[in-house]
Amino acid sequence: MRAWGENARQFSVTLQFDATPSNNVQVAFGTDESPDGNLSDEEAGLTLGWDCGEWFIASADATNRFTAAPAGIETRKELRLPMNLGADGLPRALELTDGTTPLAFAGLDLSPPPPAWMFSKDWNLLKVVARGTDAQNETVTVELSNDAIILLLR
Repeated sequence: MRAWGENARQFSVTLQFDATPSNNVQVAFGTDESPDGNLSDEEAGLTLGWDCGEWFIASADATNRFTAAPAGIETRKELRLPMNLGADGLPRALELTDGTTPLAFAGLDLSPPPPAWMFSKDWNLLKVVARGTDAQNETVTVELSNDAIILLLR
């Protein structure tokens, strides 16, 4: 994962794959505290993806696991998570969508500001896991970017 920069104001994740009722495709973000190059479950701060027919998002705390129903019957799925960050590296606003349809995770309040556990500038590793009997054909895109502002004076 690209290193955190103090000017980074946007964190964006896109996960695309072929969904089935029995597969699991997930991406986890966290800090590799044991510097072994592998993100263990204990090191993951945020995990999100598809699990047996529904979307999920979870924090490191095992009690923070939220689910949402998919938006439609298409088998090709796309989870999007664009997030705006403050100068302190904390989330200010985010949206979770299934393609272009907003997702509602029961019990998870995403109104600004969203929970702080949804991003950390200390994260330095991501891990993608795909399980199931069918091919998932997954693609994951993660971007940390600056929020460019152009000011023109005449």
